[in-house]
Amino acid sequence: MTDLNHGTQGYVEWCMILSHEGKPNPYDNFNSAPVLINPHTGEVTYTPLYYILSHFSKFMRPGAVRIDISGDDVDGVICTSVKNPYGSICLVTFNSNRDAVHFIYTLEGHDYHVTLNGRTLQTLYFKPQTTHQ
Repeated sequence: MTDLNHGTQGYVEWCMILSHEGKPNPYDNFNSAPVLINPHTGEVTYTPLYYILSHFSKFMRPGAVRIDISGDDVDGVICTSVKNPYGSICLVTFNSNRDAVHFIYTLEGHDYHVTLNGRTLQTLYFKPQTTHQ
Protein backbone atom coordinates (compact mmCIF):
# COMPACT_ATOMS: atom_id res chain seq x y z
CA MET A 1 0.00 0.00 0.00
CA THR A 2 2.86 2.37 0.72
CA ASP A 3 4.14 1.83 -2.80
CA LEU A 4 0.72 2.53 -4.30
CA ASN A 5 0.46 5.68 -2.22
CA HIS A 6 3.78 6.87 -3.65
CA GLY A 7 3.18 6.38 -7.37
CA THR A 8 3.57 2.66 -8.09
CA GLN A 9 1.26 1.73 -10.93
CA GLY A 10 1.30 -2.02 -10.59
CA TYR A 11 2.70 -5.07 -8.85
CA VAL A 12 4.08 -8.30 -10.27
CA GLU A 13 4.42 -11.39 -8.08
CA TRP A 14 7.56 -13.21 -9.20
CA CYS A 15 5.89 -16.59 -9.13
CA MET A 16 2.22 -17.33 -8.58
CA ILE A 17 2.55 -21.10 -8.08
CA LEU A 18 5.30 -23.21 -6.52
CA SER A 19 5.50 -26.73 -5.20
CA HIS A 20 4.76 -27.39 -1.54
CA GLU A 21 8.55 -27.35 -1.09
CA GLY A 22 8.88 -23.86 -2.62
CA LYS A 23 10.38 -25.13 -5.87
CA PRO A 24 11.57 -24.53 -8.49
CA ASN A 25 14.00 -22.31 -6.65
CA PRO A 26 17.66 -21.68 -7.52
CA TYR A 27 18.49 -20.90 -3.88
CA ASP A 28 18.80 -23.24 -0.91
CA ASN A 29 15.82 -21.83 0.96
CA PHE A 30 12.05 -22.08 0.98
CA ASN A 31 10.16 -19.59 -1.16
CA SER A 32 6.46 -19.17 -0.79
CA ALA A 33 3.96 -18.15 -3.43
CA PRO A 34 0.26 -17.30 -3.46
CA VAL A 35 -0.48 -20.93 -4.41
CA LEU A 36 1.46 -24.04 -3.39
CA ILE A 37 0.83 -27.42 -5.02
CA ASN A 38 2.03 -30.81 -3.87
CA PRO A 39 2.89 -32.55 -7.17
CA HIS A 40 2.64 -36.00 -5.55
CA THR A 41 -0.83 -35.64 -4.02
CA GLY A 42 -2.31 -32.79 -6.05
CA GLU A 43 -3.12 -30.91 -2.84
CA VAL A 44 -3.47 -27.16 -3.42
CA THR A 45 -2.80 -24.62 -0.67
CA TYR A 46 -3.85 -21.00 -1.00
CA THR A 47 -1.43 -19.05 1.19
CA PRO A 48 -2.21 -15.78 3.00
CA LEU A 49 -0.45 -13.94 0.15
CA TYR A 50 -3.14 -15.23 -2.24
CA TYR A 51 -5.85 -13.63 -0.14
CA ILE A 52 -3.88 -10.41 0.36
CA LEU A 53 -3.39 -10.00 -3.39
CA SER A 54 -7.09 -10.62 -3.98
CA HIS A 55 -7.97 -7.47 -2.01
CA PHE A 56 -6.20 -5.52 -4.73
CA SER A 57 -6.73 -7.57 -7.90
CA LYS A 58 -10.47 -8.11 -7.45
CA PHE A 59 -11.42 -4.55 -6.64
CA MET A 60 -8.72 -2.33 -8.15
CA ARG A 61 -9.35 -2.64 -11.86
CA PRO A 62 -7.08 -1.80 -14.83
CA GLY A 63 -7.15 1.92 -15.47
CA ALA A 64 -7.92 2.79 -11.82
CA VAL A 65 -6.57 6.08 -10.52
CA ARG A 66 -5.39 6.47 -6.95
CA ILE A 67 -7.36 9.02 -4.95
CA ASP A 68 -6.28 10.77 -1.79
CA ILE A 69 -7.58 9.92 1.65
CA SER A 70 -7.55 12.53 4.36
CA GLY A 71 -8.02 12.26 8.07
CA ASP A 72 -6.16 11.69 11.29
CA ASP A 73 -3.22 9.31 11.13
CA VAL A 74 -3.50 6.25 13.36
CA ASP A 75 -0.29 4.45 14.32
CA GLY A 76 -0.20 0.99 12.78
CA VAL A 77 -2.94 1.70 10.24
CA ILE A 78 -2.32 2.26 6.53
CA CYS A 79 -4.74 2.57 3.66
CA THR A 80 -4.92 3.27 -0.03
CA SER A 81 -7.82 3.99 -2.35
CA VAL A 82 -8.57 4.15 -6.05
CA LYS A 83 -11.37 5.21 -8.33
CA ASN A 84 -12.00 2.63 -11.04
CA PRO A 85 -12.79 3.57 -14.66
CA TYR A 86 -16.55 3.00 -14.23
CA GLY A 87 -16.79 5.08 -11.05
CA SER A 88 -16.53 2.52 -8.26
CA ILE A 89 -14.19 3.29 -5.39
CA CYS A 90 -11.99 0.76 -3.62
CA LEU A 91 -10.46 1.46 -0.21
CA VAL A 92 -8.03 -1.08 1.29
CA THR A 93 -7.05 -0.63 4.95
CA PHE A 94 -4.61 -2.63 7.09
CA ASN A 95 -4.55 -2.49 10.89
CA SER A 96 -1.31 -3.97 12.25
CA ASN A 97 -2.34 -3.28 15.85
CA ARG A 98 -3.69 -5.93 18.21
CA ASP A 99 -6.76 -3.85 19.03
CA ALA A 100 -9.62 -2.85 16.80
CA VAL A 101 -9.78 0.66 15.38
CA HIS A 102 -13.00 2.54 14.64
CA PHE A 103 -13.27 4.81 11.60
CA ILE A 104 -15.82 7.00 9.95
CA TYR A 105 -15.25 7.26 6.20
CA THR A 106 -17.04 10.06 4.45
CA LEU A 107 -17.67 9.56 0.76
CA GLU A 108 -19.82 11.85 -1.36
CA GLY A 109 -21.63 13.18 1.71
CA HIS A 110 -22.37 9.79 3.28
CA ASP A 111 -20.71 8.57 6.50
CA TYR A 112 -19.68 4.93 6.79
CA HIS A 113 -18.91 3.67 10.29
CA VAL A 114 -16.31 0.91 10.15
CA THR A 115 -14.59 -1.22 12.77
CA LEU A 116 -11.31 -2.69 11.61
CA ASN A 117 -10.30 -5.56 13.88
CA GLY A 118 -6.72 -5.95 14.99
CA ARG A 119 -4.27 -7.42 12.49
CA THR A 120 -6.83 -7.25 9.72
CA LEU A 121 -6.77 -6.27 6.06
CA GLN A 122 -10.15 -5.02 4.88
CA THR A 123 -11.48 -3.81 1.55
CA LEU A 124 -14.41 -1.44 1.22
CA TYR A 125 -15.93 -1.29 -2.25
CA PHE A 126 -18.34 1.46 -3.16
CA LYS A 127 -20.38 1.01 -6.31
CA PRO A 128 -21.02 4.14 -8.36
CA GLN A 129 -24.27 5.91 -7.62
CA THR A 130 -26.82 5.69 -10.39
CA THR A 131 -29.55 8.19 -10.99
CA HIS A 132 -32.95 7.24 -12.32
CA GLN A 133 -34.83 9.68 -14.51
